Amino acid sequence: MSTIVGIVENGLVHIGADTRVNVNNTAYCISDTKLWRQDDKIIGIAGYIRHAQILRKQSLGGMAVQDMAFEMPDWMEKAGALRSDDAGINIDSLFLVGHKGKLYIIDSYFSVSEMGEAAIGSGHAFALGALHATRVDVVASLGFDAIARIRVALAAAAQHDPMTAPPFEVLSQ
Repeated sequence: MSTIVGIVENGLVHIGADTRVNVNNTAYCISDTKLWRQDDKIIGIAGYIRHAQILRKQSLGGMAVQDMAFEMPDWMEKAGALRSDDAGINIDSLFLVGHKGKLYIIDSYFSVSEMGEAAIGSGHAFALGALHATRVDVVASLGFDAIARIRVALAAAAQHDPMTAPPFEVLSQ
């Protein structure tokens, strides 16, 4: 799958991503990034690149993240990428979105949660552990900034999750 990591620090959102995808149980590093800028947002995806391609075709300028999540089922349905199960309509992807100094998770059922720090994807547990271990109150003397913490979190995920691999990308806004 992937590992996408986000942190809000001093009013800025920083999101980092690995570049590995799984196609028919074979891992590849891709140039079609899982992390991109779109209008006034930074977006990272853990899941199907097809969902990222569909989202990239939409105009998101000025749209609140909650409104974006509300529209996503329609966009995915028009592209034939929406599915349904007992819990409702969904996709097999998660998104981290940075917008106006805030970090949001959009889950596979299009629910939105605001977070201060977050990780999604197959390596999320390792990344969250690394984020915790590098918190300012834990390692104040090391002086890790948000970008360094994201890179440590992605490296921890890559070490323990076979579906996460460098090179890593980090965007800030």
